[in-house]
Amino acid sequence: MIRERLQKIKGVFREKGAVSPESAMTLKELGLPSRFARLMNGRLGQSGLFLEVNGKYYLSENGVKQIEEQMSTKPVTKDNKEKLVKQRKNGDMMGAVQVEELTKKFGNFTAVDHVSFSVKAGEIFGFLGPNGAGKTTTINMLCTLMQPTEGKATVGGYDVVREADEVRKKIGVVTEKLIMYDHLTVLENLKFFGKLYDVPDHELNKRAEELVKLIDLWDWRNSKVGSFSSGMRQRLNFARALIHNPKILFLDEPTVGLDPATARNIREIIAKLNRDGCTIILTTHQMEVADELSHRISIIDNGKIIALDTPENLKTMVGSEATLEDVFIKLTGNKMRDAPKKERFVMPRRFGSFRRRFR
Repeated sequence: MIRERLQKIKGVFREKGAVSPESAMTLKELGLPSRFARLMNGRLGQSGLFLEVNGKYYLSENGVKQIEEQMSTKPVTKDNKEKLVKQRKNGDMMGAVQVEELTKKFGNFTAVDHVSFSVKAGEIFGFLGPNGAGKTTTINMLCTLMQPTEGKATVGGYDVVREADEVRKKIGVVTEKLIMYDHLTVLENLKFFGKLYDVPDHELNKRAEELVKLIDLWDWRNSKVGSFSSGMRQRLNFARALIHNPKILFLDEPTVGLDPATARNIREIIAKLNRDGCTIILTTHQMEVADELSHRISIIDNGKIIALDTPENLKTMVGSEATLEDVFIKLTGNKMRDAPKKERFVMPRRFGSFRRRFR
């Protein structure tokens, strides 16, 4: 059975940079030194899908089953092609992001609980919530960094599970974690990430220079970023997400830790991108930023959507003089929140077993 499955999708994985052996069992029988590695679409991804042996990657049995599930959709024929094109077109017009009963469970814990909402094409959609409410988990699923347990979501008209590659081509992501290489210059960083998206050289050079000017780093374009201030690095991180000209942009705390002038500059760039037609999903704990930029705001708490409306309507629900912060506290409570405690291991002073501590 394994042999038949591997032969069925052999060509697909060769295109992705993986090698498919005739049988995963053969590897165990040979007793070759091996370790489970992570490889998806030619780069590191979900754990356990591939087996690495002597520098070559082989598809595991678990990987075969998952890929078969993703490939189980009906092939495009003359009969359904027109229908699919129409659905894709309607999706682009009606909603850049469509979420239906999206759920993510970690064991017995439900982080995201049957969430449904849509983001209209061309709007700035504020996605707010306390720490541990399910914001990051939801965004990770929409960005294809995590697969849902249940439900469905499409981004740019593409399914986040079955068409993850197409979703990644459509989106840009700015996270709190700065994604760049300190030993490269500003332009070198942007060109490097542009190459990962297969942006043609003649377009890449022009695009990189435009973005450097946009973020006001032109005078430092040939400087290595290792010595840059946090504000300069955040601006470069922002430009990195735009290098392939995405239609949909996910922003996670884009102005956190920035001085007032830089934060205002970033907000102006966000507004300009939106005027140019970019759809933006914004997560932030800065209520004034969400209020200023968002056309609509959704608030999630305990894994469920508890409010979704325009900032003006949400504030009216609480009172005529209410701020968005008042709305947030009214709906989620005023208790301080924090992420769940994580286990950590500490080396004992003397030889012996590890002592487990909690924080």
